[in-house]
Amino acid sequence: MTTPVYATSPNKTIKSVANFMSKQGVSHLPVIDSNEELVGIITKHDVLRAFSQKFHGMFKVSDFMLDNPTIVSPTHSIFYVIDVLLQSSAGKVVVVSDGKPLGIITKSDVLQPLLNINVYIRSFSSSSKTLRSLCEVFKSNTVLIASDVMTTDPIIVPHNEDLAKAADIMVKNRVGCLPVVNSKGTLVGLVVKDSIIKALRGMKTESS
Repeated sequence: MTTPVYATSPNKTIKSVANFMSKQGVSHLPVIDSNEELVGIITKHDVLRAFSQKFHGMFKVSDFMLDNPTIVSPTHSIFYVIDVLLQSSAGKVVVVSDGKPLGIITKSDVLQPLLNINVYIRSFSSSSKTLRSLCEVFKSNTVLIASDVMTTDPIIVPHNEDLAKAADIMVKNRVGCLPVVNSKGTLVGLVVKDSIIKALRGMKTESS
């Protein structure tokens, strides 16, 4: 289990919850009442929903998007993608071609292929685990590329879109990020859940 367990109370504002989530590095919080009874749980998804309903017209996507998002090409090997993913602060990479976003890859997208590789290796008897045998396995079964594992046709938003609208799109489509493009359709940024958290943290007062 994860310890310590952080919690919040029912009377906390969305801004204070966003601040606390960011400070503690958590994506959900149990909600405890004055009698120390569990009455619910609030997640980043809930924070996004509240933001999308209450803060229309306050920010543009470009105000809080991640600039210069991590990118790979459709033909990059899965091993290169994994290396880039491990260095990405967002835990996601955008697959681009000629500057246009084609797909999204997250850590979960590469997990199953990695498990498959492990299964292939384990299937060999100890006597056959020679370098040549393993090389043949990798050549014939595991040389996947970015286009094989990416989520295709990502939902994109223009850089001048209302941030609350972007949050609404993320909530309704249950996605964790949105590639941001300019007027030419070229990738210029990435909106993630933490973009919304950052917007809330920077607000001096909460309108409702």
